Amino acid sequence: MDLGLLFGTITMAALALVDNPGDPYATTLLWDIESSRVQPHQTLSVFGNLENSLTTLDRRYYLSRTKLLVGNLNLDYIIPYHHELRSDHGCVLVNAPHRFRYCGELGCNNVVQHSWNPPRPFERPYDVADRIMLQQVKQLIFERRLCDNILLASDDSDFSSTVKLLQRNRYTVFIAASSNAKPRYVGLSNNAWLWDLMSVATTPELSPEESEDILFKDVQNHNLFLAFSHGLVLVLLPSAWLTYFWRRALSLGIEVDIARQRLRFWIGRSAHSPSSHDAMEVEQGITELRKLRIERRLWEASRSNQ
Repeated sequence: MDLGLLFGTITMAALALVDNPGDPYATTLLWDIESSRVQPHQTLSVFGNLENSLTTLDRRYYLSRTKLLVGNLNLDYIIPYHHELRSDHGCVLVNAPHRFRYCGELGCNNVVQHSWNPPRPFERPYDVADRIMLQQVKQLIFERRLCDNILLASDDSDFSSTVKLLQRNRYTVFIAASSNAKPRYVGLSNNAWLWDLMSVATTPELSPEESEDILFKDVQNHNLFLAFSHGLVLVLLPSAWLTYFWRRALSLGIEVDIARQRLRFWIGRSAHSPSSHDAMEVEQGITELRKLRIERRLWEASRSNQ
């Protein structure tokens, strides 16, 4: 693909993504609609479900009014809702279907050009949408038009560099991805969710016993961890998983001194590259959670606050 024609002239000058500047709980949604799909009847309910998932971290989190959606706008779950997405949900729709190119040359009258060349071996179906998203995110970072928190809905590990760029610029990055996403990519996020469950209506809430049984079966793999909270399923890597539980404990006043120490430790640990000590530290962390009955106490506290 001729990248010189790709990075282009989608004008974002009128776009003001920061609806609440300085609000530490406002979250900008960046949705790669090519890779993170929903059923047509679920399209307009996605935003409420995403916001409910954010509140499992802290009830004050919310999606900002303006959201960026990039991909093929003719997808069956997008095309019927263009008007509602723009007017009712504040979505900025960027059309980037695969096998299209964007003309970035001065004096070029065609913003979008069909690609007539045969696909090359290194090209992937969603190459254009991914790269357009990358380009727009970098522009928005430069212009400081993003909220302090970013929810990136995409399976594509090509966004790894963008996640790192956002974090270097002091943004908090959440990722919503399917179970097919690469663990290393998902693990870059501050917290992550399983898209297939985050994007739809919440599942029935599990009892502490059911939650613990499923949770610790998955923990044995030391790859992806499933945490159940308020009927939602979060998919996390080790440090993010333990960070999640201790942050919840601290916010609810459970074992405050220990929670503060452990939260500081796991936040610091997530900033370092994985090491041979990770498995042992995770095992110790899980054992401590069980000993202090943190999961059950979180569940009881969430029930009493309802």
